[in-house]
Amino acid sequence: MLHAWWFKIAAKLVLARIPLPYQMVKNLIFRNGGMDSPDYALNTFNKHAALAAKHGCHQGTLMEIGPGDSLLTAVYARKNGFSQVILVDHGEYAMKQLGTYAQAWEKVPWGAAVNPFSVNFASFAEMLQDLNARYLTQGVSALSGIPDNSVDFCFSQAVLEHVRFGEFDQFAQELFRVMKPGAVSSHVVDYKDHLQAGLNNLRFSEKCWEADWFAAGSRFYTNRLGYNRMSDMFRRAGFQVDTLSTVKFTTLNPPKAKMATPFNQWPDDALLISGAHLLLTKPR
Repeated sequence: MLHAWWFKIAAKLVLARIPLPYQMVKNLIFRNGGMDSPDYALNTFNKHAALAAKHGCHQGTLMEIGPGDSLLTAVYARKNGFSQVILVDHGEYAMKQLGTYAQAWEKVPWGAAVNPFSVNFASFAEMLQDLNARYLTQGVSALSGIPDNSVDFCFSQAVLEHVRFGEFDQFAQELFRVMKPGAVSSHVVDYKDHLQAGLNNLRFSEKCWEADWFAAGSRFYTNRLGYNRMSDMFRRAGFQVDTLSTVKFTTLNPPKAKMATPFNQWPDDALLISGAHLLLTKPR
């Protein structure tokens, strides 16, 4: 009998190769988080925006990495005082049901220092224009089109683990380049396997796991950097890295004996960190 994680890999590899629109298959096993739920998206935004306010980065340009199934962040950011919003993803996944955006706009109160303005919800393009929002769907390469020292605050929610291993150095360097000196970037990272909430992704060799046929579009891909290596890569890019919180496994599943090299050589304390909230600061 197949383990659940084996079944998920097989199913996702098959479904990824069927030419169906994302909106049709997302509720099966391809879902990009929960940002199409207005309440979830608002709670996520508020959690990260509170850090922006604490560090004096609560105005100007906000950038979200991996908005997923909606661009609700643009609504919440503009109502809270950000003048521009940049939303970066590796594909065009955001819903275009204008009614959801319009309802969110009406529901969320204005920030105390924001001058009210109206938004035209007649079309998706007009909505983005009125919100002064840019939706970039070319993944890491999209960051190259953002000017140096132009972003006041950036956040992501369970996204950074999906940036391809071979692109992560470039991502960290580009993120450092576009952030303003003194700006902060808030990232909740999920290091679990996204298959069975364990470390089954560490069973595979790099040759297999990083192969395009295996990783591209399959929705189970994680870069397997782990907490220590990811933090080190951000430090090498120039960031000050502060860990606001961590979540840990109680036991290793699978055991290290069933993990591929080099993961079976990592110390247990590194493997046991299943999630973290990282705050990145670009020095002045």
